[in-house]
Amino acid sequence: MHIQIDPEFKSLIPPLSTEELEQLEANIIKDGCRDPLVLWGEILIDGHNRHEICTRNSIPFKTVDKNFENRDDAMDWMDANQLGRRNIQPQQADFLRGRIYNRRKKAVGSNLPQNRLKDQNDPLVSTAEQVAAETGVSPATVKRNGKMAEEVENDPELLAAINDRTEFKKVKREKKEKKRESRRQQNRRRLNPLQNQKR
Repeated sequence: MHIQIDPEFKSLIPPLSTEELEQLEANIIKDGCRDPLVLWGEILIDGHNRHEICTRNSIPFKTVDKNFENRDDAMDWMDANQLGRRNIQPQQADFLRGRIYNRRKKAVGSNLPQNRLKDQNDPLVSTAEQVAAETGVSPATVKRNGKMAEEVENDPELLAAINDRTEFKKVKREKKEKKRESRRQQNRRRLNPLQNQKR
């Protein structure tokens, strides 16, 4: 069986710490690969670390097929599946929830009332309310997570902080302080020539 590793899908998986990866490998070597890898056709959706460990150590593994409507649907499933993992830190969970929200929000017309009605008697449900119900938080939290995810995905330093489990807010504060200091230095340089001319 040929299993295809999609780089975009693989990049969605929060990396395990060195200790977690070593423990996973030790468990698989001792007990085998107990959980099947999840495939969408030939594309690996869940089990990237297990697949790498099993392949490297010639350990057999099982697979299970899952059907998705499109790539966004597969990515939503991947993020939701990761939310249930024990090793996910709170800020990683916020990021995953935010990605789900942003992906769904971007779907063409998905937040328009006429597209949200399943039946004339069904209540309108916003994207934030839907993600909140699925993930056990409030719609306001989902919206905050969406803003955070957008910010993280556009800033490699913040993404590294999420993946390295560094405190996200601390890294963000440090970045703001660096920006402020840079502006202060620019202002000082602009003022210095003026002060020299006055003398």
